[in-house]
Amino acid sequence: MEQFVVFRMDRFFNPKSVVVFGASRNPNKGGSQVTKNIKQYMQINHHQHFYLVHPKEKSLYGTTCYSRLTDIPYIQQNNRID
Repeated sequence: MEQFVVFRMDRFFNPKSVVVFGASRNPNKGGSQVTKNIKQYMQINHHQHFYLVHPKEKSLYGTTCYSRLTDIPYIQQNNRID
């Protein structure tokens, strides 16, 4: 049982991919700082799958925004996010 718990937590703390909902251009909003922090984490750890979902923005902080989760090409190809 302990191995299962460790494995599941490892996937949580070391994701291969992340989708952020609620990213914001406004630096005074929490979504802005969360987005910047997660993007930095993903870059430092050489993870390529970092996506933003925002219904109005085309890109934020150099990252493409998708209107809906189902618009993300990786999800369209794999039917999942890792």
